[in-house]
Amino acid sequence: MSETFVVAQAESLARMGVPVCHIANRRPAFDEVHPPMRPWLERVLYLQSQRLSVWVRAHRWAIERFARRYWQTLAETLRYEAPLPTALAHWAGAVLLLYHFRGQRVHVHAHFTYGAAAVAHWCHRLADVPYSLTLHGSDALYDNPPDLARKLAAAEALVSISAHNLAVLGTRFPGLLPRNRAVIPLGVEPLPYQPPPPIARPLRLLNVGRLSEHKAQHVLIAACAQLREKGVPFLCDIIGSGEREAALRAQIAQAGLGDVVRLLGAKFHDEILASYRRYHVFVLTSVVEGMPLVLMEAMNAGIPIVTTAVGAIPELVGPEGALLVPQEDPDAVAEAILRIAEGKIDSARMTQAAHARLTERFDLRRNHACFAEWLRAQPTALIPQ
Repeated sequence: MSETFVVAQAESLARMGVPVCHIANRRPAFDEVHPPMRPWLERVLYLQSQRLSVWVRAHRWAIERFARRYWQTLAETLRYEAPLPTALAHWAGAVLLLYHFRGQRVHVHAHFTYGAAAVAHWCHRLADVPYSLTLHGSDALYDNPPDLARKLAAAEALVSISAHNLAVLGTRFPGLLPRNRAVIPLGVEPLPYQPPPPIARPLRLLNVGRLSEHKAQHVLIAACAQLREKGVPFLCDIIGSGEREAALRAQIAQAGLGDVVRLLGAKFHDEILASYRRYHVFVLTSVVEGMPLVLMEAMNAGIPIVTTAVGAIPELVGPEGALLVPQEDPDAVAEAILRIAEGKIDSARMTQAAHARLTERFDLRRNHACFAEWLRAQPTALIPQ
């Protein structure tokens, strides 16, 4: 439940009267949670936080109700790709989930293909409970989580945030995906269109994302070095934290960019939303992406975008909504930024196209309503009392 868009979807489902109980493997630390989402901390069932007595009762109940399947699935954890302690934790979490909903009809839906999907899969193996998955992108396409093929093959249905995800997985796993598939993107609440901020000096650049190999901020920093060589006054802010922070700081220092490239650390979502209009160009240099929410937010804010053409990004921005550049190409990134800065691109036309596409395809409320209708149509199974 740590992802902003998951909580937004949960709130929409509640408003639409969809009977959903929200479950997470672990309870996050209080300071890990964005302030607007903190009320949700008490609305979630945390599997790993239950008392030992509850675990004991749950497993006694499961042995009585599922008998042979209980021991069969326990033995199966030895043959799964996940490390045994992880597989056992997910299997035991599924037992607890089934115990919690005993006597009720249930369908399990999991976001991403990581641990939550594993718990959903074990619910199916233990009690024939149907489950579905939301495919976000980097999880299924690049991270290759353990037992991905098993999770996809046993799913009752898949909903993907992009057509790109389904196309790639369909090629990688021919004949394996369930027939029940849908594309329902994420989204934002569209704001009235605002023209882009007038270009000024210093040119203000923004990047938002985890400091990671996938997000490839080192390419943006290399592009910034080129801008300085060309005599362009600029300031580049990078919002986010992650394992690449030390390496990026070293790159900034080595390039002599400490006065113009700032790593601002992680910020809460409402702070990020309030910051977009203070910048002239939003730059995303990722080498791996699904359909990034930060691009939707930049489109909504009406600022020009330079982004790599990876994952479902072309599907998101369309043919006119951004300047697309190849991945790992700082020359192309610097050139695209310069084209915007020098007025060689009609920024108003580009941001209008981006905002129109956002409004047409990525309206949060409309897409949440589509998801609610889709979820209501999924089959359920009765868990024994």
